[in-house]
Amino acid sequence: MSRLGLTSEEVADRVVAGVILVALLGSPFYGGDAVRDQLLGARAPAPLAVPALLCLSLALAWWSTLRRGYLWADPAALTWSDFDGSRPATLLRRLRVGWALRFAVVVYAVCAGGMLLGWPGPVLAACGALFAAVTALALVAAARAPGPLLRLLEQLMPLVLTVFGLLVASAVVSTVVLWGLAAVATCAAVLLTRGRSLPSMAGRRELVERYTARMVRRTSVSFLDVWTLLPQGRPLKWRGALAGSPVVVRFVFAGVITRARSLLFALMLALTIAALRKAFPGANPVWWVGIGAYLAVLPFSAPIAQLNRSPGLRRWLSNGDRVLTVTAAGILLVVGALWFGVTLALGVPWSTMSALAVAVGVAAVVRSVTRSPIDFRNLGIVAVEGVLLPVGLLTQLARGPEVLALGLLLLGNGVAFAAPIAIVLCVLAILF
Repeated sequence: MSRLGLTSEEVADRVVAGVILVALLGSPFYGGDAVRDQLLGARAPAPLAVPALLCLSLALAWWSTLRRGYLWADPAALTWSDFDGSRPATLLRRLRVGWALRFAVVVYAVCAGGMLLGWPGPVLAACGALFAAVTALALVAAARAPGPLLRLLEQLMPLVLTVFGLLVASAVVSTVVLWGLAAVATCAAVLLTRGRSLPSMAGRRELVERYTARMVRRTSVSFLDVWTLLPQGRPLKWRGALAGSPVVVRFVFAGVITRARSLLFALMLALTIAALRKAFPGANPVWWVGIGAYLAVLPFSAPIAQLNRSPGLRRWLSNGDRVLTVTAAGILLVVGALWFGVTLALGVPWSTMSALAVAVGVAAVVRSVTRSPIDFRNLGIVAVEGVLLPVGLLTQLARGPEVLALGLLLLGNGVAFAAPIAIVLCVLAILF
């Protein structure tokens, strides 16, 4: 009970939040007709939609384990109480808890998909074998010291699972392939059990560095500075990257190419959207493409967010805000167009509305990362039915996503004159 809070008010708030969360998570199981109509319409679901959803969910869960977030330790604990040899067990326990939570989300997603799409009885055994093999491999791999071969396996595995999700959703491969993939994952897990244990090998320096990075992330989230979580760029070996004009173009372009490792995530998103298009044929592809474009382009906008957090760097560029936002929008629009081309090559149908959805996604990204720091003096507390809502704070947080939601709502519902309205909305989002 002490974990729920120290006072009765805290306990009550967390219990109410838990009840609401359970109700929301349970909605696909008792109110799935409306959701099914939106996702499927009058069409029948793909025969192997649930196995495809399983592959996609496993890929995303695996991707979330690559950072090895369990590998940290408080410097004070390392200094004063790290003498009983319990550090490896503590790290391993933390790994197992995070692993269990991630793949519990996979179970929920597959169960919700089964309720909406129907359970494919003949392939349930293959799905269970694939789930067990991949989860075991993920646990063993995360607990091993990452050598070159293991790093390559970790980077390729989510991509392989996403590709299989697309192939299964397209009915290109049979369930025999799922059994084969499960067998390969099982063999890899057995081989990795002989590797060196990372919790036992982790040194003080690595644990403290990861602890520092974790505290930076937690502080950023606490103060709602979520763009600090965008990926950091790698060192650029091109010495003259910023020497010359136009310096803004050079800065944004250099920031994009130093985050080339995010290309794998963008490719995974393209494959995921192509698979979801097959699994949910009734859903308007504008929504998939727009949201996918926003998520795919967002990591490459990190240098723009960095400028807004670093006034000194911002002054060094010696250019106006309008020049920065227009330049960033142009370069990121090229990135979004290339990503859209990949989705078209993977089978997502072309349409003018989908192309405009990419533009809306890019405009929303630029608007998101160019917002001012959160002003906690402007909370704007408003009472709605007895509930206090910080409208001013919510307005600041919604800068960017509100353009994405409004633009996709216009394009997805086929509103008359939606195309020119979406174009005007993109321009206004970038300039103001």
